[in-house]
Amino acid sequence: GGININPSSNHITTDEEGNNNREGETEDISYMKFFAKIAAPLFPITLFIMSALLLIIPWRKRKVLWTIVSLTLGAPFYEVTFRDGFIGDILTSTVRPLQDLAYTVVFLFLGLQSWWDSQ
Repeated sequence: GGININPSSNHITTDEEGNNNREGETEDISYMKFFAKIAAPLFPITLFIMSALLLIIPWRKRKVLWTIVSLTLGAPFYEVTFRDGFIGDILTSTVRPLQDLAYTVVFLFLGLQSWWDSQ
């Protein structure tokens, strides 16, 4: 059964099949199923979007990070400094986690699309 927080609803009834139910328990269960049906696909995508926004916002603090990354990615077109080589080594070492991140993005958006199509 469902969790009933209201202590005053201790009235037990018997349905047509002989099962004992507390009054309001079926409404609590249907509400929780409805909430779970909506929340399950939205929580991961919300967490991902919030994490992605934190890479940009606040821009005054993140501007230096993105400037360094853009200079590192543009290293073949100008003289490479120690910083560019160091950041390039870090990015090279994170290939596998970045592949997992790309897989996660595709999985979340395709899963969300299939959830919308099923509604």
